[in-house]
Amino acid sequence: MWPVPQHVRQCWNRRRSEGLGVEDQDWWIWSWRRSDPTRKTRRPYTCGSWRCAGACASHAAHVLFARLSEASARKEYAADGWVFAVLTLDRLGTRGGQRWQSVREAYRALGSMSTRVLKRWRRLCDRRGWHVFGSEWAIIVEAHRSGWPHANLMLYCPELALELSLETEERERAGFIGRDRVVLAHGWEPLGKGIRGELGRHVVACGWGIESTAERCHSAEALSGYLVKLSRKPDETIGEIAKITQLPLGAPFRFRRLRSGKGFLPKARKNEQYTGALVKRVTDQWGCRDAIVPVPRGGHAAERLGAVECVERLELFVLSEEDRAAWSRWKGRPVTAVSVPPVSLWVGEVLQREMGPPGAKQAPVTSWDQFRAAAYQLSLPAVDARGFVAARTVSIA
Repeated sequence: MWPVPQHVRQCWNRRRSEGLGVEDQDWWIWSWRRSDPTRKTRRPYTCGSWRCAGACASHAAHVLFARLSEASARKEYAADGWVFAVLTLDRLGTRGGQRWQSVREAYRALGSMSTRVLKRWRRLCDRRGWHVFGSEWAIIVEAHRSGWPHANLMLYCPELALELSLETEERERAGFIGRDRVVLAHGWEPLGKGIRGELGRHVVACGWGIESTAERCHSAEALSGYLVKLSRKPDETIGEIAKITQLPLGAPFRFRRLRSGKGFLPKARKNEQYTGALVKRVTDQWGCRDAIVPVPRGGHAAERLGAVECVERLELFVLSEEDRAAWSRWKGRPVTAVSVPPVSLWVGEVLQREMGPPGAKQAPVTSWDQFRAAAYQLSLPAVDARGFVAARTVSIA
């Protein structure tokens, strides 16, 4: 198993599942409207990666499902013109003559193997006078329970889809059921003479196994669900996809789990009205902590520079309050530091907080002495049982 990438290790969802608290979070996201950078929202960093099990992986799957559905539902595509294939590895080299030594070796070869099989299938379509799919394809890599990978492929070729459908019907009349109707060939069987036999010869020549499957898909939306595992009731005829699979967590760094034709998939959508910055907490060799915003190539844009500098000041303020609270607890003294919740709203350099009892007078606090005096004046503790300070706003100006 490869080490977990740093951006996944720093994810709030992962760290929380490991029992770590917000005080252990080192990466934070600050976001604001482009039209109003004075109002900022602070929240823990979440990676949104498919490598991060739980909420992040689910979010990534839904985003991918939306992109695949939008791409495959274009007007120029017939709903029943899509082909779905599951390309599995010939681990023992029974047909291809190549025995895989390790899972890592297999992951490294998946990209070139996928490219070769697509080229061969394009030439097959061209020779038969069918629609030659150019960029109309996408491949998603998954892993079996054993950890060995396989590829789920979708491509658009109505003529190939029709041939596969007719051959499937012939197999059904011959008594084949389930996965046997769509498999290219079993390991102990010779390749047939039909379209699956021809596809199988190209698959074997590229290093894949003949127990791969290929079939026609009648619904583009269902096809997207099969690819990203969002279909709650998968069609039993889909073969490999009906089995319990898992994310390819054994893949090396920078592994491209998703591959597609150029321009086929739309970009992931985002709200252009908002922007933000990632703040990283770092510790130097003397144990002093600092908050920095990584500088992109070419530096920060002029319209963002002021907001970025403000974000760094605010994160330093939060750091100092956490250190103050930790010092007070270690000394056994009352904690008078500001308790900043995981998600907070800041207006300018003022933290917006919940207020005390109804009718209590609220006033910005500009120093720790004023904060304590205001808390005592209201006959309230500096921090209540829920972790919120008494005053509505706390200014660091």
